[in-house]
Amino acid sequence: MIIERVLQNFPRATLRASPHDTVQTIAGQFEKKHIGLAMVCDEQDHLVGVVSLGDIAHVIGERGPEAVTLPLRMVMTSDVETCSPKEEIEVVLKRMNDGDVRHLPVVEDGKLVGIIEKEDALQVLYDLAALDFAQLRNYVFKVSGRY
Repeated sequence: MIIERVLQNFPRATLRASPHDTVQTIAGQFEKKHIGLAMVCDEQDHLVGVVSLGDIAHVIGERGPEAVTLPLRMVMTSDVETCSPKEEIEVVLKRMNDGDVRHLPVVEDGKLVGIIEKEDALQVLYDLAALDFAQLRNYVFKVSGRY
């Protein structure tokens, strides 16, 4: 099963920001949309980083009130683990576990196409396993004709 299937079953709105947006701007978007992670993309929609509530809290704790005027390019995580829509769910989940992350941007040809959440990927695998089990049970315990 591939990541594309998860994106189809669980389409997630992605909050996109520019590297030039300020910390205050994205913090306002986090509050408005009840989201804690933004994808930072350039003008061609290529992913250049991510910024989280944790990143904002860290920079405010470090730099004080002036931090809200900083551009995201100064506070974002630019070395971002991503996945492809064609990758297997199990492979991506292992990378998420190894990296201790709950979300991965999905990138195709360098462009952001979505975001995958760990629990959504696990739900797709669970649903498939439940379907396989139901089919097996129906096969084994099928009510047959004469015997």
